[in-house]
Amino acid sequence: MKATGRRRPKDSIRPPPPPPPSVDHHRQFSRDSDASFASSRPSSLGINRFSAGDALTDRSYQLSAIRTINSFLASHSSPLSLKPPLPSAKDITETLKFLISQLDFPSTKLEDDLPILLKHLNCPIKLNKSALKAPGTPHAWSSLLVTCIIFAGMMMGWRRG
Repeated sequence: MKATGRRRPKDSIRPPPPPPPSVDHHRQFSRDSDASFASSRPSSLGINRFSAGDALTDRSYQLSAIRTINSFLASHSSPLSLKPPLPSAKDITETLKFLISQLDFPSTKLEDDLPILLKHLNCPIKLNKSALKAPGTPHAWSSLLVTCIIFAGMMMGWRRG
């Protein structure tokens, strides 16, 4: 009868033992590139990573973005307002139309014109027509929120500069 447990790896396959603490400590706070000579700061690669996808679903980020958009809308005498946590499809669509009109972009049909405008502005957001046909759904909302923030941020920057 054969044993059913795991076999021990051969000596040639085993990973090497961990280095002594002094060598490991040095490796943790230094870089092995030429750039390390120009900077005394340790590399921050891999520390506290927070991707854009995480930000889109983070409630505090979404609330902050909604406040920013609402303050922009109020400063431009718009009667529109986005209500957290998930605004209605009509509010999202009307806000996007208002923001596009502030960019002086002639828009006849939002589903067709918004992806073209985003591409023209070299925005990293890719929206498909299904997201624009059902903007009040949770999976479409995060991308549309970022789109609104990009447009409002562009116009706030233009007004200042």
